[in-house]
Amino acid sequence: MTLRKHGISTDKITIYYFDNYIPVSANIPQDDFSKKIIKFKEHDKEAFQYFYDLIEPKIKVGQNFMVCYVPSTRVHTIWTACRELACKIRQNKKLKMGEHILYRRLPLNPQHKSQNSIKTHYESLNLEKSFISEIKDQHILLFDDVITSGNTFLGCAKLLLDNGAKKITGVILGSTKWLPK
Repeated sequence: MTLRKHGISTDKITIYYFDNYIPVSANIPQDDFSKKIIKFKEHDKEAFQYFYDLIEPKIKVGQNFMVCYVPSTRVHTIWTACRELACKIRQNKKLKMGEHILYRRLPLNPQHKSQNSIKTHYESLNLEKSFISEIKDQHILLFDDVITSGNTFLGCAKLLLDNGAKKITGVILGSTKWLPK
């Protein structure tokens, strides 16, 4: 499966995803890929391995990336499947530490339920202070499971860029596709 460039990419933020994601709320049957994303989010080992095997060959050992992930919209949800994936990729590819740079300081409803703005996401996030000097001029590899409007991802990317990151490359498993009913 190849990576596709997402349409909301910019000069400093390039977002790639593997395939379309059909949410449960679309009222149409989900395809196998969408079901795998749900299982991945539930920490299913087989689904985790499937996505790891998709991403792992795309990243070269020692590339000049610092690894990060998009935090959950829930403040106290720390160990997400995306964080686990980011950690494993970073360790196995010998990339720079940084998977827990961002954290949520204010809870938000999930994006698919509330359509929070980029500003709302930005203001709900904090950057771990000990990483501010480390992200300066870095190329950040930012992981997320699903991109819907892009506001969650863009809020995270903007916070990283505003604190000195040079470029953000997003690796997203699926891009929400709302199919006609």
